[in-house]
Amino acid sequence: SAMFELKLPGAVMASATYGHDGHVLLVSVNETLLALGLNKSEDSLIEFARIRSHSIIVSISVYSTIILVGDIKDSVSCFIFTYWRTGGPYFRNFSGDFRRRPVSDVIMMSSQLAVVADKQGKLVTLGKPEISVADLF
Repeated sequence: SAMFELKLPGAVMASATYGHDGHVLLVSVNETLLALGLNKSEDSLIEFARIRSHSIIVSISVYSTIILVGDIKDSVSCFIFTYWRTGGPYFRNFSGDFRRRPVSDVIMMSSQLAVVADKQGKLVTLGKPEISVADLF
């Protein structure tokens, strides 16, 4: 039976776990990416961070610390989930493919390679030089 229910302000189109232990739940709610964590004392979910995309997010893929998000109008964005030095966690957008594609799914194959499936029956590979989280700061 359900232990807890969290009402979100829109349709949940995609979700994925994040982190070594999978304690962060990434959820798309319309055009917003949310990071949720478990509040063990109340058996509930709490929001850590959010970021808005330009259109509805339809897919989330995680590889190590890289979060790949596909939306229905603007293709793919890459994020990391990090912390402000003086505040809480946030998403940092560091790359993406902003060629307009009707994305249906994204898969992060490695830190260098992503595959994008679109609604026109195409598979597109996106490559990048090796990404190190240390290089992002």
